[in-house]
Amino acid sequence: MKHHIMISLGILMGVVFAFRAAFAILEPGLGVRDAYLLGGLILSGWLIMGGIAEWRHARNSRKVRDTEIESIRLQGQNSGFIILPLPAASRLRNGAKTKMSWEETRVGNSHEN
Repeated sequence: MKHHIMISLGILMGVVFAFRAAFAILEPGLGVRDAYLLGGLILSGWLIMGGIAEWRHARNSRKVRDTEIESIRLQGQNSGFIILPLPAASRLRNGAKTKMSWEETRVGNSHEN
């Protein structure tokens, strides 16, 4: 969601600053206004590139998570039962401060942070 906001704001800023810069180029001379418009265009480009990098990171982490879940599901099929990730296990994967043993995770006991 963050990447959508960054990309859309970057595009909006880019359009506004490009439109204003197009009229500023028609006027003779360079001044503070031109530097301001150039800075706005650079800032909008930075927002767009940051949003794209954030989008790629979110997409890659989603692929890794789906691959982990698929491998867990396949391990369960090979052993005769299906192991489903519990909320406590996903909390640990997301960097919770408490650590639980496999038995606690399998039984479903959870410790709040």
